[in-house]
Amino acid sequence: MLLRHVTPRSLAALLAMALACLLYWLLLLDSQRGQLAQTEAQARLRATQMSATLAIQVETLVTGLEHLLRSLSTGYMNSSKRDFEHAVRSALTIFPPGSISQIGVADAQGRLVYFSQSHNAPPNGPATISVADRDYFHLHATRDTPRLHIAQPLLGRVSGQWVIPFSYPLLTQDGRFAGVVALSVSPDYISGYFREVLATNRDVAVLLLDDGAYLARSSMQNDVLTRRVPPDREFLRTPSQRHGEYRLPSPVDGVERYYAWHRVTHYPLVVSIGLDREHALQRTRDTLRDSLWRNVLGTVLILCAALWIVLLFARQHRNHELLAESGERHKLALEGGSLGSWDWDVGNDHMIFDPQWCAMLGYAPGELAPTLDTVRRLAHPDDRDKVLGSLDAHVRGQTEVFEAEHRVRHRDGRWIWVHARGRATHRTNDGLALRVTGTQADISQRVTETLLRRALLDNTGAAIFLATPERSIRFSNQRAIDIFSDDGRPLDGRSMRVIHCDDNAYETFQVHYRQLREGGGSVRMESRLRTRHDEIRWFNLHGTLLDPVQPDGDVIWTMIDVTERRRAEEALSAARGRLGQIIEHFPGGILVENEDGRVVVANQTLCDLFATTPTPAAGLIGLQHAALRQRFPREVLDTVLSHQTTSPGEALLADGRSLHATRIPIRHATEGVDQLWIVHDVTEQRRHEQTLERLASTDTLTGLANRHTFLERLEIELARIARGGPGGMVAMLDLDHFKRVNDGYGHAAGDAVLVHLAGILRRVLRREDMAARLGGEEFALLLPGTDAAGAATLGERLRSALEHSRIETFKGDIHVTTSIGLAPLAGDARTLLARADAALYQAKNEGRNRVAMAPDEDVPA
Repeated sequence: MLLRHVTPRSLAALLAMALACLLYWLLLLDSQRGQLAQTEAQARLRATQMSATLAIQVETLVTGLEHLLRSLSTGYMNSSKRDFEHAVRSALTIFPPGSISQIGVADAQGRLVYFSQSHNAPPNGPATISVADRDYFHLHATRDTPRLHIAQPLLGRVSGQWVIPFSYPLLTQDGRFAGVVALSVSPDYISGYFREVLATNRDVAVLLLDDGAYLARSSMQNDVLTRRVPPDREFLRTPSQRHGEYRLPSPVDGVERYYAWHRVTHYPLVVSIGLDREHALQRTRDTLRDSLWRNVLGTVLILCAALWIVLLFARQHRNHELLAESGERHKLALEGGSLGSWDWDVGNDHMIFDPQWCAMLGYAPGELAPTLDTVRRLAHPDDRDKVLGSLDAHVRGQTEVFEAEHRVRHRDGRWIWVHARGRATHRTNDGLALRVTGTQADISQRVTETLLRRALLDNTGAAIFLATPERSIRFSNQRAIDIFSDDGRPLDGRSMRVIHCDDNAYETFQVHYRQLREGGGSVRMESRLRTRHDEIRWFNLHGTLLDPVQPDGDVIWTMIDVTERRRAEEALSAARGRLGQIIEHFPGGILVENEDGRVVVANQTLCDLFATTPTPAAGLIGLQHAALRQRFPREVLDTVLSHQTTSPGEALLADGRSLHATRIPIRHATEGVDQLWIVHDVTEQRRHEQTLERLASTDTLTGLANRHTFLERLEIELARIARGGPGGMVAMLDLDHFKRVNDGYGHAAGDAVLVHLAGILRRVLRREDMAARLGGEEFALLLPGTDAAGAATLGERLRSALEHSRIETFKGDIHVTTSIGLAPLAGDARTLLARADAALYQAKNEGRNRVAMAPDEDVPA
């Protein structure tokens, strides 16, 4: 009967409330449709970003493989078999375990003459296997320009496993095809790498050749290795397009995905990422469904409250405030995308945590104390001041909204990342907050994905920078920090000027930024940069725009140290120049044949160089070229005195001599062509070059490695450990009272002591260990794969061996001792050597002739 007392004004207010609810629902449903569309757009964007990132990673990996194959090709043609095998073992050590399954070399006929997997060798030797029928072999044999070739996966004839062949031709000095060096990459390694990047097993990552052939797939790989993608794919129809996206069910497993593809710059490769559409939208759909139910309940409550207001007009003001607070809380929930809410009465320090907020941290409603101290107690110690400071600033009215991302402790003891957001609903006239309402969302998955991407960048072998348009460093991976940071701290926020040689080089480099923004979004060059040790080194730089549609945006720089290659090329160029001068001015063997192939001129030097028995030069006059086989070894005719090429040739004879020959066609008036050969014995020159190379890496007195060689090996070991390899130890040795030996016995006796210690080191150390003389009586040892106990035992054995030995001199026997400092392989090289040196001085301060270990807290677990 209360309805008879409802006034027209109250009825109009109730109708207005119903219309408001209807409008709210229309807006809510439209907002939810927008959220679904936004989620779908974010999934497509994530696929695009992942494909671009993986394309950069694949390019970095393939660039490293190309450099390796070029180096192995040059080493195989110009170095000894032992040096080549050492280079292969080093390559298998440097690259991640399982990435390279084998390395093989085939001669010009396709016979396999070397491969790294000796345990799979055929019973009749490697030559029983031929790769002459392989497509990549025919391609290199007929191609004019040497370059890297990537073939479709095939079953290895040695390993019996699926591999992706990466190959590079072997060329003689005159440019003739001499075979192929092939490197087999396991598709399982690439697919395993892809699976680590993907969020779920229903997402997929694919590496393809630009003709659509599969190279690797994160799942169901064995079903697609011999197949190609359908010809209607966008990257096949539009070869000029660099990247793109599409959505369709997969023909492999039928799952509908958002696909994004990206071409790998400079290589015929395409990276495609497919994100499961159902999984990408599921969380948003669940959230929206829960929101609908909550809004249904909220709408019913609002209408009931409105009816209650009509019936109890006296309580209208209070109910209006409740409705306003509910609306504000509703607004914050929509803005923050929250999963839990909280309400704080600032004056009474009373907080209300809703069940979702409590469940997020593993607690039941009412289990936590309703005060701000609960927030303070659960916050991570490193984030606590930041969160409470931000909240205090909002209470004081200094910020419009309170917002913070921080870690809180879950009931089970783990730390989770949350995004907290709040706003003051009531303030005093002075602007101080009386009541603050907010939300909290679990963002652990997003933070984990960010950390994962950072870890992938840190584990690559290249230095990577993300530079702003103002050439400030927005991001740098760990490799970049190791190379360029003088204090070992992150470079983020610093100017790119820190890596350039000087201000002029920094300003000059600006031209590459202009080329990058005006010429298609990608540049590549080699440039000299300054490292953390003030060393000027050469780097291969590859720059790409982070977003190709924003030419004025951030730039990704990938940098690979190519100093050693540049030095090798410069050394090779210098050696060729010297060799040319020697050939021009130094007398040697001379042989001239007329147009009929008959010998008309020969000197005695030629006979002395080639003849197996004493032969006068006059005995060669009038002989045909074929008759020379009876006087000279066959390799001389086939290699040195060949009619097939005018390019200089060089042959290694059975007696170990190296001979160099040049054939010069001589044309005369009768239009005939005589053949002139000029031959030099370059045996001593080759031996001298080998001696120089050995001297550059060893200490002249002891024959041990020198400081430069030791530091290079140390950097390699530290990089290997940073990638997850087993640890090791480093030792610093110093002879006790060595100055007394020099003063009392003379410097010659001091040198004998150093040589004696070097001999003990060679006898005691393992093959994989390295000993080096850093200078004076200071030595260093690198002990890979050795723990602290093993290093201490080895150090004691060295110390004891030296202590109980004697060095005989003309002034009498000398007995010396040594002090040794040990430190584990960790951190950067400079800090590591300083710690080992500190341990050495500890040993000396404790009485010398002893082994000291770096403090326990410095030894990694």
